[in-house]
Amino acid sequence: MNEGASVRSGPERNRQTLAVSVEQIVDCAFSLAIDRAHVIFPVLETSPEIVRVPYRAFGLPLPGTIKHPVAVQFRHQRDATEPGRSHDEIVFEWNALSRWLPNFRGVLRFRIESSRTRIILHGEYVLPFGALGSLFDRVIGHRLAQATASDLLDRLARALEAIWAEEKLA
Repeated sequence: MNEGASVRSGPERNRQTLAVSVEQIVDCAFSLAIDRAHVIFPVLETSPEIVRVPYRAFGLPLPGTIKHPVAVQFRHQRDATEPGRSHDEIVFEWNALSRWLPNFRGVLRFRIESSRTRIILHGEYVLPFGALGSLFDRVIGHRLAQATASDLLDRLARALEAIWAEEKLA
């Protein structure tokens, strides 16, 4: 089984679920980052988001990206993983809008990192197509999932840093 893999019970029995985790430190105060992220996600939910994966994620030394639309849904819940100051986390799902690509469920958590914020994205996806899907995941699929999660986090980080820069100037 791949690292981070598990087997589900119930309707998805005998299908592997694989984990993806990425994190990034953002030049934005914690209180502003968590507040503004709650504003950015509704925008993603109301219009199809485009996932971008650079060709270099596939080991190809080419400029450019592969783009694919996804439908995003999210909700807030209390982050119970960190003791101390009570704050929310963002739980989200994206539907790949294709039977060829897996849907993704994840959570964004925010941590104080001195004067900045650490954003942690952890999620999982169920491999489609049984053994064929497992082979695809070993060859390229997991890199695709990791690059997709990194892209989402990078874009959120850039948006938060831009907002923080504007706030500091005001």
